[in-house]
Amino acid sequence: MTTFRPAANTIDRKRYASTYTEKSFPTVLGPHSIMLNFSSYSSDKRGTIKANPGTDSIALPIPTNLVDTFQMKVGSYELGVAGKAAQSAASMTQSYFSGNSTALRAKDAVQYAAGIAAKMGLTATTRIVEALGGESVIKGAESGLGAMQNPYVALTFDGIDLKSHQFEWTLAPESAADSENLRSIINHIKMHVTPGYKLGYRAFLAYPSVVDIFFIGSEEGYMYNFKRCMVNSFSANYAGGGAAAFVEGGRPAVVTLSMSLTEMEIWTTDEFGGEGGDAKSINSMSQPTDNPHNR
Repeated sequence: MTTFRPAANTIDRKRYASTYTEKSFPTVLGPHSIMLNFSSYSSDKRGTIKANPGTDSIALPIPTNLVDTFQMKVGSYELGVAGKAAQSAASMTQSYFSGNSTALRAKDAVQYAAGIAAKMGLTATTRIVEALGGESVIKGAESGLGAMQNPYVALTFDGIDLKSHQFEWTLAPESAADSENLRSIINHIKMHVTPGYKLGYRAFLAYPSVVDIFFIGSEEGYMYNFKRCMVNSFSANYAGGGAAAFVEGGRPAVVTLSMSLTEMEIWTTDEFGGEGGDAKSINSMSQPTDNPHNR
């Protein structure tokens, strides 16, 4: 089966490092799984986070929840008369610069909007109101008139949140070897999601590892993609069956792993083939490769 993974070349390079390990639970995975590829945190001169060789890849069954969520910061805001004038001025400014084939600059738009507001008498009116007592004067006038100024409520966009992911696995070892393998995987995850000391001093904590995530066994375009993540939380419930249960040697019979992650960069429209973009960009890190765990 054709499979896809991001940064395949990076992972291949890691296999030559003596400290690199590949682990999976169960040892023989089915046709579909998810890979967590841990790398030490570092950045280049441009601030780009790099994936460094010499860490670990951990393959697990597909989590019980697979939700691809984009959270936009959209809300209502009362512009007021001055804000409405600025909105109109900005729209006029954009049209003006577009008509003149000149790139719109924020500084130009602000200056142009200020000029229009000044022509409307808003600057002088605002100064008079502030001198007389500000909002209380406005509210007093509204009370006397039995009317209020139009708040001009508008829907505003304030950006997009970094995507977050929540994964959960319920794992049941079937042998002593399985239990030891799961114990080792949990320990490796803990090792990567916790900080170390930086520069040899306890006054500085080094960033935990970053993680690249990708699906194995899914053809390109049918599942969603991940950007590099940092782990927010990780928990291992050793009573994963709802009650503590143990097998020979006191090994937990069922373990539930939970992991919360946040991506380190936002997604933009060009990564989905939007204006000025290329639809291929969302798979720019994906390359076909064989599943090493099915060899």
